[in-house]
Amino acid sequence: MPQAARPAPAVTGVDYLGLVAAAHEEETGTGVKVDFSRMALLGDVNGSDGVDEVGG
Repeated sequence: MPQAARPAPAVTGVDYLGLVAAAHEEETGTGVKVDFSRMALLGDVNGSDGVDEVGG
């Protein structure tokens, strides 16, 4: 026998899953965008001139 459709739960207006996800991203730093313009400030990490030498 088919079951009657349940009514939708009342909307609370609070996105709890979104709050948890935002807190996780803030804690882990996964929401941070990479600022590539600041990479030049790091200097040359490998001691090379930035040009890959091919063939010798």
